Amino acid sequence: MTTGSHTGPAFDSAEQATGTGGPAAWCLWERDEDEIDHPHGLEAGDTTDGADLLKVLLARAAGILEENPAALLVLMPGRAGEDGTASQLLGGLSAMELDGLIMDERTAGMLPPPYRTERIGFLPGLLAEPFCAHRLEARKAVTAEKVTPPARADLWNWLVERIEKNGERDSIHQINITGPAGAGKSHLIGALVTWLVSRGMTVARVSCLPSDVPGTFSAWRELLSQIGGTRVPEVVKSLGEELTLDEGLVKNLVRFLSEPIQADPAVESGLTQLQYKDILPEFTAAVLVRLVGSLPVAVIVDDIQWMDEGSQSVVSALGRLEGSLLLVIGRRGQPAPEDIPLGPMSLEEHRHLLTELSGFERVTDELNHEIHRISGGLPLVSREAMAVMSKRRRLLSMGGTLDLAAESEIGAAGSKGEMTLTERFRDLSPRLRALLGACAVWREPFTRKQAELTALACSPGIDFKTCWESSSLGEFIVSAPGARGRFAFYHDLLREAALSLLSDRDRVAGHGAALEWMTAKSPRDFSPSEAAFHARESGRDEEAMDLFDRAARAALGRFALREAREAARAALELDRPAEHGGNPVAIARRARLLQIEGEAAFHWGMVEDAVTLLEKALVLYGVSPRQGQFPISPGMLMRHGWLFITGRPKSGATASPVLEGAARAALMLAEISYFQNDQKRSAECCITALDLASKNGESAVLASLCAAIACPMSGRRPRWLAERYRDIARAMIGRVGDQTEKTYIEHVGCLVDLDKGRWQEAMNRAAGNVDYWRSHGHGRRVEEAATHAFFVAYFQGNLSKAAEWAGILNESAVKRTDRQSRTWAAMMGSLHALACHGPKEAEAQCRQIANHGGDAITQASIHVMRAICAWRSGNPWQAMERLRDAEDLAGTHAPVSSTQFLIADASVLLGEMRVWGPPELSEDRQFGDLTSRFMKRTAQFATSFEIGMPILLCAKGLHGTGGGGEFLKAGKAAGRLGAKFFEARAKCFHAVKAGGAGVLEDGLDLLAQCGAEAEIAKFKQLSIKT
Repeated sequence: MTTGSHTGPAFDSAEQATGTGGPAAWCLWERDEDEIDHPHGLEAGDTTDGADLLKVLLARAAGILEENPAALLVLMPGRAGEDGTASQLLGGLSAMELDGLIMDERTAGMLPPPYRTERIGFLPGLLAEPFCAHRLEARKAVTAEKVTPPARADLWNWLVERIEKNGERDSIHQINITGPAGAGKSHLIGALVTWLVSRGMTVARVSCLPSDVPGTFSAWRELLSQIGGTRVPEVVKSLGEELTLDEGLVKNLVRFLSEPIQADPAVESGLTQLQYKDILPEFTAAVLVRLVGSLPVAVIVDDIQWMDEGSQSVVSALGRLEGSLLLVIGRRGQPAPEDIPLGPMSLEEHRHLLTELSGFERVTDELNHEIHRISGGLPLVSREAMAVMSKRRRLLSMGGTLDLAAESEIGAAGSKGEMTLTERFRDLSPRLRALLGACAVWREPFTRKQAELTALACSPGIDFKTCWESSSLGEFIVSAPGARGRFAFYHDLLREAALSLLSDRDRVAGHGAALEWMTAKSPRDFSPSEAAFHARESGRDEEAMDLFDRAARAALGRFALREAREAARAALELDRPAEHGGNPVAIARRARLLQIEGEAAFHWGMVEDAVTLLEKALVLYGVSPRQGQFPISPGMLMRHGWLFITGRPKSGATASPVLEGAARAALMLAEISYFQNDQKRSAECCITALDLASKNGESAVLASLCAAIACPMSGRRPRWLAERYRDIARAMIGRVGDQTEKTYIEHVGCLVDLDKGRWQEAMNRAAGNVDYWRSHGHGRRVEEAATHAFFVAYFQGNLSKAAEWAGILNESAVKRTDRQSRTWAAMMGSLHALACHGPKEAEAQCRQIANHGGDAITQASIHVMRAICAWRSGNPWQAMERLRDAEDLAGTHAPVSSTQFLIADASVLLGEMRVWGPPELSEDRQFGDLTSRFMKRTAQFATSFEIGMPILLCAKGLHGTGGGGEFLKAGKAAGRLGAKFFEARAKCFHAVKAGGAGVLEDGLDLLAQCGAEAEIAKFKQLSIKT
C-alpha cells in the first residue's frame, strides 16, 4: 500500500541525490519577466547541511510563488549552474508556458513533508537526457478554473459534473473509476486530486498493492491516520463506549486502528474471526465518518482490486452511514454500469495526451496515429512509446509542432510493431537493464539496500553505485509516496516488463536473495505470503509450503477468505503427496491445508467445494476410510457413552492440534448437513467430531460440540436427551472458563427452551445473548439470538416487541452478504407485517431478497408466507402455486425448530381456502393431495414442538365438518402455553366457522391486545362472508 499524504525522501542519503561523493547541494533558479535567470543562494545565517538547505530553498520558492503564482522556478541538484543547464531548462519550460517550481524526478523524491509534487511527465528536447518533470503542488489552493483538465475532456467533464451534482447533498457519495491496466486511471485520479484541492477540499489518498497483507485493513488505517492523526484513539474509544462494546474489545480496536501495522497478520490482535467479519468493517467506516465530521473531505482508494474482501466491505459499510464524504474508488477490471469507464483513448483524446506529455502546442496526425496504433490507445503504453521514439531520435521538433521523423532520414530503429513496454528497456545499457530487472523482483516498495541485494544476486559483478546514480533510473523508478526511503516502479506493468527481461537463472537468484533478506528479520516484520511468493519463485518449494501454510492460517483467522483459499491452494500445488512416504507431519499439513481451503469456501458460500475439501481432509486425518463415510465404531460409542453418563471425557487424553483440526472439519460438515436438512449425516459428523474432541480432553470445543448435538435433538423424543447434552455443556464450560463459548451454550439452551414452550426462560436467555454478542461485535450470533427472541414475542402476541427484535435482526443482516441472514430477516419482517399491516406490506418484505437462502424448510416457509399473501390479496390460484413450490422445496425434510412453524401453518391456510375459497378450488384433485401432504407435516410438527398442537387443532377444525370442538381445544392448548396470538386466532376461527358472535368479540379483543390490526380486519371480512 502506498499513500498520498506526502512524498517521502527518495534516497537513503543526500549524496545519492547529487551523484557526488561530497555534501549534497541544490540550486534554485528563477526566470523573471525579462527572461533573465536569477540564482537563489544561501543568505547569512542559513545552514549548509544538505537536507536543511533543501528545506530553506523550498520555503523560499513557496514564498515567491505565494507572491507571484505565475513565477517560473527550477530546483536542480548540483553546486552551480555555470554550465548553462539551468538556463537551457528554464528557456524550454518558458516556451511551453509552464509556471511554478519545476524539478526532476529524483529531487521530487526527496521532498520532506508537507511538500508534495505533481508529475508532469517526460519533456523531450530540453536537455541531453530525457527530463521527467515534477511541479511543486501549490501550498495555497488555486481556483478550479486554473486546473488543467486531463486529455480525456469528455470523461473529465462527466466526472466533474457528477461530483458537483452531489456536492450540495449532505451524504456519502461514491464514484468508481474503472478500466484496464495502463488506461490512465491513476493519472485521472491525480488530476482529480488537484481539482478537489482547488475547491478547498482535504484529500486523503492511498494506493493498494498486491503485496498488502490481507486482513490488516492497512489502507483504511492509513486513511484514518491521514485524516485524524492523533485523534484516532480518542474517537475509537468514544465510539466503542457509545455502542456499549466490551471494554476489552474497545482496547483491541484502539490498538488495531491506531497503532502501526504489523507485516505478519499472525501477530495477535486480540480480535476474533467473527469480529473481523462482523464489526470491524462497520466500526472502521463509522470512525472514518466521525473523523471527517462536517469538513469537506475526499477519500481516494486507488487499485482497490488488490484489497481483500473484508477490507473492501468498509466501502459497503460507508454506503449505509450518514455523513458528508466523497469516496473515489479506482479499480482495474470491467466497469459496472454506474462506473466512470476508462477504455482506449480516441484519436482526439490521444492527441491531447501527446501534447500534455510533450509540452508542444501541436502534434501532427502522423505521429498521433503511429503512437495510437502502437499503444492501442492506452496512455501508459503511449507514454513509453513516446519515450522510446525520443531516445531513438524519431521525434522532430518544428517550432511549436512535434512530428514523426522519417525513417529514411534518421534510419529505422526497429520494427514499429515492437514498440511494447519491453522496448522501453532495450535502449538502456545491459547493466542498467539488469539493475531494473533486479529491482522488479520486489512487488512491494523497496529500499536502496534491497535493490543492491537483489542486483548483486542477479549480476554479481555489477557496479551498483554507478548504476543507481544514473539519471535514466528516474524514468522508471520513483519514490513510493508516503514511504520514506522506499522506491517503486511508477507502474506495475513496467515492473513486469523489466522482470521479463531477466534470465531464468537471474530471476531465481533474485527471488532467493529477497527471501533470505525477509526471513532474516523478525516474523513481525515481514509478510508470510510475500515471503512464500519469493520462496516459490526461487524454487524452494518446501519453505514456500510452510510459508503459504502460515499465510493461509493467518488470513482465515482475519476472515480474508479469498486470500486464505489462494494461499492454501498455492501450498497444495507445491505439495507432492507421492513423496510423503507415510510421514505423519507431511500428511497432517496437507490435511490442514485442505481444511483451511474448505472452511474458506464454506464461509464464501461455495458449499459443494467446501464439502469435497473437508471430506478429503478427514480422509487424510484418518477419520474416514473414504470420502463421505463416517462409520461409528464401538470405541466411539463407548467414549460417547462415558461422556454422556459422567459428563466428562475419559481421563488420559493428550491435547493434539491434529485432533482439534479434524474435529473442526467434522463439525463444519455437520453444520453444512444440518442446514441441508440431512439429519442422518449431520448426526454422524457431529458424533465423529465429538469423539475427536473428547480424545483431546475437556475444552471449550468439546463443550460447544455437546451443545451442538442438543440442537437437532431439541424437537425430538425422548425430550430429556437435548437437555442432558445441554447440561453437560454447561458444566464443562464452567470448568473450562470460556465466556464466549458459555454464551453460545446459553444460546443453544434458549433454542431448547423455545421448542419446549418455556418461553420466559427462552426470552431471558435470548435477551442476555443479544446484549453479550452485541458488546463483543459478533453479528451472526446477534441475529440468531434476536431470531429466538422474535419468535417468543410473536407466539406470546407481543407484536410491538417482536418488531423490535425483527429490527435488530434486520439491522445486522443488511450488513451481511449471506442470504441465510437476509432470508430470516425477510421472514420475520413479513410475519409482523402480515399481522399488523396486511398482505401487501408482508409481500414487500418477502421480496427484499431475490434469491432466498437457508435450509430447505426455511426457503419453503418463505413460499408459504407468499402463498398467505396471495390468498389474502384475492389470488387463491396463485396461493396454490406457491404452496406447491413450498412442498417441492421441503421434500422429505423435517423442521428442526419451532421457528419453522410456517411449514405446518400451511395446513391452516389450506383450511381457510377450503372454507372461504371458490368451490372449484376445493374440488380440485391437486388441492386434496396438497392438503393431505401438509396435514401430515403438521401432525409431525405437533409431536416435536409445543406450538405445533394449536396449529394442528386449528387445521383440523377448518378441514373438518364438526361444530368447533377442535378450535376450543386449540384455544386451550395455546392458552396453556401463553401463546396469546394463537389463542386469539383459534377463537376467531371458532366464531367465523362455527358461529358465536360473543366468541368472535373475545378473539378480536385478544388480537387488539396483540396489536394485530390486519388480523382483526381479516376475521371481520371472513365473518361477513360466513
